[in-house]
Amino acid sequence: MPTVVNLPPEIEGRVIAEAARIAANRRAAAVALLDSWLASADSEEQRETSDAFLLGLDANRPGQRQLFPPEAKGRTW
Repeated sequence: MPTVVNLPPEIEGRVIAEAARIAANRRAAAVALLDSWLASADSEEQRETSDAFLLGLDANRPGQRQLFPPEAKGRTW
């Protein structure tokens, strides 16, 4: 059961404004972080990391069937 707190209108307005300001700052920080990742992205490094990750998944897979066969690269993923 939620607790209800009745605040005077001026305090309620300040609380709502502060919550909106905090939410906007968090969104701006998240966007800035994503932009910095995109700006510093090295496509060759990402490709090498992705290839190593997929090879690792296939190497540790029980059975013979690969999830990411090299001949399907570019076609299915």
